[in-house]
Amino acid sequence: MDEWQKNQKGITGIGLMIIFFLIGFFVLLGIRMVPLYLNNVKVANVISGLESIPGLATKSIPEIKQTIDRRFDVDDVQYIEAKNIKFERAERGISVVAEYEARTQVFANIDVVVSFKETVELTTQ
Repeated sequence: MDEWQKNQKGITGIGLMIIFFLIGFFVLLGIRMVPLYLNNVKVANVISGLESIPGLATKSIPEIKQTIDRRFDVDDVQYIEAKNIKFERAERGISVVAEYEARTQVFANIDVVVSFKETVELTTQ
C-alpha cells in the first residue's frame, strides 16, 4: 500500500479536464444569467418606484400602464411590457403585479428559464 501511495503524484489529465469543464460550464451559466437578473432589478425599481408617484392610485389603469411603459422605455427593460402587468383593485388602492419569465440560450438547444414576480400596493391616502 505504501508503494501505491508513492506513485500517486496528483490529479490525472482526465480529472483536470472534468474540473475545467465544470468551471467553464458554471462561468458560462453565470454570463448568460446575470443580464436576466440585472433586468429584473430594473423592473423591480420601476414597480417599487410607483409608490413614490403622488396620486397614482387614483388614476385609471391605462394611465398607470402608460406611466409604467414610459419608465420601462427609459430604463430599457426587456422581457416584459406594461400590457403584461396585472392590476387588481383593492379596498385601499390598486395592487400591481409584474410576473414574467425570462429565457436565455445557454448553448445549442438548451435554454435557462427564470421566473420573476414583483408586487407593489398603490394606496389612496
